Amino acid sequence: MSDDKITTPDSSNIASFAYAPARSAFIVEFKDKAGNIMATWEYEKVPPQVFAEAKQAESIGRFVRMRIIGYYEGREIK
Repeated sequence: MSDDKITTPDSSNIASFAYAPARSAFIVEFKDKAGNIMATWEYEKVPPQVFAEAKQAESIGRFVRMRIIGYYEGREIK
């Protein structure tokens, strides 16, 4: 994760998200219902303005589903 990691305790499925500007990567930590990290995904070539919008989103889970997944190439990172 980057220094811009944002934890999301109110989200039911996202533990945190971050942006790595050097790689234009949007990074998401997905969690289970118990709050355990299930997977971390990195989405490539995401413009910084999308990260700025994510920080203002009412629901980060909805934002990721509607604006990230399926729009940017992603891969699970270990």
